[in-house]
Amino acid sequence: MGSPHTAAVPFDWLHRLPPSKKITVVIDDSHGLGVLGANGKGIHELINPPASLELLITASLNKAMSVPAGLIMGSQAILNSMRQFSMFSGASPANPAYLWALTQALPDYQSAHQKLLLRVEQFVEALGEAIHLFHWIEKYPAFTTDRPGLHEYLRHQGILTACFPYPGPNDPAITRLVITPLHTLEDLRHIAQACRQFAQNS
Repeated sequence: MGSPHTAAVPFDWLHRLPPSKKITVVIDDSHGLGVLGANGKGIHELINPPASLELLITASLNKAMSVPAGLIMGSQAILNSMRQFSMFSGASPANPAYLWALTQALPDYQSAHQKLLLRVEQFVEALGEAIHLFHWIEKYPAFTTDRPGLHEYLRHQGILTACFPYPGPNDPAITRLVITPLHTLEDLRHIAQACRQFAQNS
């Protein structure tokens, strides 16, 4: 996922890499796991890399899945090699209680993912022409903008968004509005109405 604005990262270039070379591609899917792909399983289902590549995917589970842990996906050979690194063996493991809760909640994650997709679709529909305020992609719950004043306007309407300079303290502030499965349709209509009013008045 692109940064600072919501944008899909293309992976068609993987198929232009020379198949005769031994290449390992590392992808950070922290902002895709739990959201992208079937049932939120992440980017690996969507990129279809050529067989000649070694693919290594890392991700934080603390984003969409709310578990303070991380993961690494790759071939058995490369994972076995990584287990021999002193940095890996000396790192603190994830709390077992969180991992147990994750395994118990997997069916709920799947139903929540379906609800999330519905809520994103409903929000886009409710925004109407005000969608032009945001950088966004279909089926993704984060809507970003650098339009000055939107964060403050929404805050006065009782709507909290993230807003901070990115990537450095002297860069323009990016406002990020995130939809979750916990938002009700009434919530989304309220947020969308405030965004439409801002668009009309600015």
